[in-house]
Amino acid sequence: MIRAAVIGLGWWGQTILKSLLNNTVISPVLAVDPLDQARAAASALGVETAPRFENALANSNVDAVILCTPQERHAEQIVAAARSGRHVFCEKPLCTTSADAEAAIAAVRKAGVQLGDAFCFQVAE
Repeated sequence: MIRAAVIGLGWWGQTILKSLLNNTVISPVLAVDPLDQARAAASALGVETAPRFENALANSNVDAVILCTPQERHAEQIVAAARSGRHVFCEKPLCTTSADAEAAIAAVRKAGVQLGDAFCFQVAE
């Protein structure tokens, strides 16, 4: 079982969190958002909460982070998560510049952790 922290509890972060509650592969063990109201919603689902991204990296129960945060923060968060030995799943876009993407990828390679990026599309029939 992969123990994950969902970072960012906006509409999509809450959707991801709810979808993982009964997942047999990934278990949400922490929900992170600076807003009290967002954390209260996660807490009502029975998930531990924290106000800061750094709380997830300091939590020994977290194996991976799921980034549902503003895109301009992705690069620094990917690098920090990789340095802490956490796997990363990042909602799109991965980064806002090619230099940031290259730095993020280099960090996960160096740390030997996995990086996934969301990309959804529908094929017309």
